[in-house]
Amino acid sequence: MGKIKQVEFFAFTLIPELGGWVAILQQRNDFNAESPTGYKKQSYANAYQPTFCEKAEPGEEDVVTLYRGAKEELGEEAARILMMSEKRLPPPSLCITGLKDRMIDIRAARVESTILKEIRSEVAGRIRLLPRSLIDSIVPLDREKDKGGVRPDIVAMFPDALENLKKAFDWLDRVLAGEDPYSCVKGSE
Repeated sequence: MGKIKQVEFFAFTLIPELGGWVAILQQRNDFNAESPTGYKKQSYANAYQPTFCEKAEPGEEDVVTLYRGAKEELGEEAARILMMSEKRLPPPSLCITGLKDRMIDIRAARVESTILKEIRSEVAGRIRLLPRSLIDSIVPLDREKDKGGVRPDIVAMFPDALENLKKAFDWLDRVLAGEDPYSCVKGSE
C-alpha cells in the first residue's frame, strides 16, 4: 500500500498589536464534536496544530483536497478566502516531507485578518494566533505520554508539525523580504 498524502496548511495574517505577522493555528478541543454521540474525548486535547490538515482521497487533485479540508475545518467562507490567497489557486507547495507512513505536503499563505471573522468556531478548534517570537517556547508533544492531552496554558505541537511551522515561517520571511519564496523549495521522498 502506498503512502498517505496529507496537506498541512499554515495561514499567516498581520496583527500589529501582536507584533506583526502571526500564524493562525488551531488548538484542539477537549472533545470531538464529530463523534456520532456528539461527545468523545479528543486525543491530544489542547495541542496546537496547523490552520488545517487534510488527507487526500486517492486520485484527488490538490486543489480539491485543499478546499475540502479548509471548508470542513474552517467553514465555507474562510475556505474561499484561503484558496484565493496569494492570488494563486491553490498556493504552491513549500515542500513535501516524507515520513514512514505518509507524505506531508506543506503549504502556506498570507491572508487578510478579516478571515478571523469568517472561521466557524463550531467547526474549528480554538483559533490561536502565534507570533514567530514564541516559536521557541513551543513544547514538542510526546505521542505516547501526551495522548490524553496537555494543559491548556502550554503551547504544544507534534514535532513534525512544529518543524513544518518553522518552514512556513521561513517561507513568510522570504515573501516579506521580496525574495522568491519558492526558490529553495525541494521535495523529498
